[in-house]
Amino acid sequence: MLEGADYELIVATNGDDAVALARERSGLIDLLLTDVVMPRMDGFALSGHITSAHPESRVLLLSGYVEESGSVPAGLKHTRHAFLLKPFAKDALLRKIAEIVTH
Repeated sequence: MLEGADYELIVATNGDDAVALARERSGLIDLLLTDVVMPRMDGFALSGHITSAHPESRVLLLSGYVEESGSVPAGLKHTRHAFLLKPFAKDALLRKIAEIVTH
């Protein structure tokens, strides 16, 4: 959905990979876009690692499991990060990203 949208993407295969890539990156990471529910490291933990290494980074959490998982709503109550409920259309994602990175 983000290809061709004038964003430089750094793609990670999992949370550990994302943390390693962020540690190696000396430049800004404007936005972390991550699912909340992932194996081994959830999006809440990942966002903590990334914003610790890159405090300027903003975070957009995604999930389609709000009703099925008690941990997602509980985590969202305790975060300052933006959230987008799946499924969503490409234009909704692009609008949300623009809103986050311009504020």
